[in-house]
Amino acid sequence: WLKNTVRHVSAIGLMTDIKPGSPPTDPPTPKAKAKIIPFPGVGGKTCYEITVGSRSKADMLQDKRTANKILTWALRALGLILMWIGLNLICAPLAVMADCIPCVGPFLGDVVEAGICFISFFIAFGLSCITIA
Repeated sequence: WLKNTVRHVSAIGLMTDIKPGSPPTDPPTPKAKAKIIPFPGVGGKTCYEITVGSRSKADMLQDKRTANKILTWALRALGLILMWIGLNLICAPLAVMADCIPCVGPFLGDVVEAGICFISFFIAFGLSCITIA
């Protein structure tokens, strides 16, 4: 079933005997042999990327860069949220102590808890920026 759906495959560093612009063959002829070789990246790292469709190497590398930027910012945001939750959990006993005061305890505990949540966000933001930099 896969042979009937995939017509073009682009890969970074694709070496093939098929001439550009030739119509796709289904099934591939024995003469049309393709070998994927690693693309030499920066610092000796190799890059393997295969996509469906005819794409240029520049387009594929740009898509890979964009995907890496999105992943980087998603991990940074996740780190900020986890640090904020962690600071809230560390400071939660302060709200419980304020909650134990007679008469005004429940109100004061809620105010302290909201203040801790507000302040811990800015502390987490600052520490996340330091960690990321």
